[in-house]
Amino acid sequence: MLRRIPGTRHSSNAVWSPPLLGWVKVNVDAAQGQTVGYMSIGGVTREASGQWLRGFGKFVGVCSVFEAELWGRILVYFVLGTLVIDR
Repeated sequence: MLRRIPGTRHSSNAVWSPPLLGWVKVNVDAAQGQTVGYMSIGGVTREASGQWLRGFGKFVGVCSVFEAELWGRILVYFVLGTLVIDR
């Protein structure tokens, strides 16, 4: 269940589609608070069945949307670098 955080708003038309069998999909997003540009990022990795494998979240402080999205891409490498999948 999603929880609304006071002082935030959300708008998205995103629909998740699974990766091909044998692949892992990574989704990353950034969120900005309504005051002073505080940014947070989060990401999740899922397999073809939609099963959650690993996720992360990080408060990145005051920065631009571009910088927060870049942080997300950088952190993906740390998350995937420690992810071991048995085949």
